[in-house]
Amino acid sequence: MCLNLLDNACKAVGGNGRISLKGHPVEKGYQFIIEDNGCGMETNELSKIKEAFYMVDKSRSRSVDGSGLGLALCDQIVKIHHGTIRFESVLG
Repeated sequence: MCLNLLDNACKAVGGNGRISLKGHPVEKGYQFIIEDNGCGMETNELSKIKEAFYMVDKSRSRSVDGSGLGLALCDQIVKIHHGTIRFESVLG
């Protein structure tokens, strides 16, 4: 799941991007935080990114080998482990 999230971040930041992965224990488990300085996205797009086959930038699908399944799978993996996944973004 973390590799999939990091792969998505790599696709969003491009060549000069910065990505960090942090983790720490919380009361009932463990929390991972992935941050990047990518292009960001509109709020209305953000609400859809966990839908299967949804892609914010349809033009990237062939150039970066995307199918739109990665975040939907991550969401299901987290749910199976009784966790939650949340995405935040600022355009630009």
